[in-house]
Amino acid sequence: MSQAVQPSLLEKWFRSLLGSKTNSEQQHSVTNVQAAQPSPSSHTLDQISSVKADPWWMLRKRAEALVDKVTDETELIVLSGSRDGFVRERALQRLQHSLGPLVLSAAIARLNDFQPEIRAVAKAIYSAHLAKGQVSDFLACMDAVCALQDKTRLDHSALLEQTADLLLQADEGVLLGRIFLETHDKSARLILRWMLARLDKEEVVRLAMSHANPVVRLLAFGTVPALEPLARLALVRTGLDDRYSALRSAALRLVLDSELPSAEKLELCVRRLLDTSGSVRQTASWYAAKSGVDVSAHYEAEAVREDLTSSQRLVLLGEVAKRKSAIATELATALLEHPRAVVRIAAFKVLLRSGGGNEAALLNKAWRDTSSKLRTQVASLVGRDMVLDSESLHEMASSAWMRGDTHVAARLSDNLGSWGKLILDLKLLQHAQTRERALRQIEAINFPQNWLCYSKPYPRDQQQIKALLEIDTVRTDLSGYPNVIDGLDRSGCWPGST
Repeated sequence: MSQAVQPSLLEKWFRSLLGSKTNSEQQHSVTNVQAAQPSPSSHTLDQISSVKADPWWMLRKRAEALVDKVTDETELIVLSGSRDGFVRERALQRLQHSLGPLVLSAAIARLNDFQPEIRAVAKAIYSAHLAKGQVSDFLACMDAVCALQDKTRLDHSALLEQTADLLLQADEGVLLGRIFLETHDKSARLILRWMLARLDKEEVVRLAMSHANPVVRLLAFGTVPALEPLARLALVRTGLDDRYSALRSAALRLVLDSELPSAEKLELCVRRLLDTSGSVRQTASWYAAKSGVDVSAHYEAEAVREDLTSSQRLVLLGEVAKRKSAIATELATALLEHPRAVVRIAAFKVLLRSGGGNEAALLNKAWRDTSSKLRTQVASLVGRDMVLDSESLHEMASSAWMRGDTHVAARLSDNLGSWGKLILDLKLLQHAQTRERALRQIEAINFPQNWLCYSKPYPRDQQQIKALLEIDTVRTDLSGYPNVIDGLDRSGCWPGST
């Protein structure tokens, strides 16, 4: 038995349109419908042809009708940022014959629109502002203008160059220079490139050297070698006193490459031997040593100066310590009483690393210092740059916990092993101010099969633990932690264990 042929999807669609009528009925129905329809007017034919040419014709007309009802320019600017592309396009078309910073800002925002028709209208508005010399409008929108340098859909470099030509006219360059000093990051760098390409380079560099952004100052300073010798030398001297170390380093290298006499170069380098930047000091000391100066002796001579700043004293201490000068210990000892904590920290580090044998006295002095940062920094040296015996370490850690200096106490305790920390906790159980903290530490290991069950202390540590467990109050405090007692018993530390 043959199977019935299944109708195709297209046939099903036609049948759904025509219903279940017979062929003759269907033909008759179509004839009646055609007879009932009026002949289309010319307006209807225009609409049909428009829809065929533009499938979005109805949506476009609806958007245009909506926007055309708006008469306020501010509302049109708001509509230019609509989510509907037809609304954005029509709003910009309505703004095409207007000028002003708000209109320009709206056009700039649409220069990277994903619709090419909208970009074209926005570019026309931007170009109209350029053609009519709307300098004040561009100055008011400088952040948005400079953001166009980040290429997205289109390259706006041609528009930006035209904008620069307009803004850097003879009477307008001063205004842009003021805005330049207030801008930052990419905007400032773009304006700097504009000014260097169109204005006097020396004046531009002088202006840029007062900019707050060090990267902008460094970029401007990069053009100094192309200037005349006199202008170059004046700017180099300015660069040597800049706050940015990379710029000072570049300025010093230019000094060494300049036409200055050797004596003047040496004088400038000697002044930089106490610079806070290591790269500047390295260049300066290299040229000074090359010129016959004993740099180590120079640093020793500088130690007696009374007019040195805190930063210079810090640099001086580091240099004499690095060169293992004979005055390093004496200078560091004197700086232990310096009012600034950062200088005292450096002095403690120099003395503790030198290994003079008085580390305990120095550490005790450090623990009494008023600066918590200093105490923490010195505590971090223990176990890293210096080694303390177990007894001293226990004593210092215990004292730190007793006086509530938790940062120092925690760093010192970290240098104790697991058994050493347990000994410290057993000692702290005997003092009211540290008893709660010690109980929390013991509670943390009160679980079955803890590490006490699988390790053995050194004989000396075992003797200390046994001695501490002979104290009745210590055993009473541990009675609430059976797993700790079990571990101590297995390790042979609990009284009566074998």
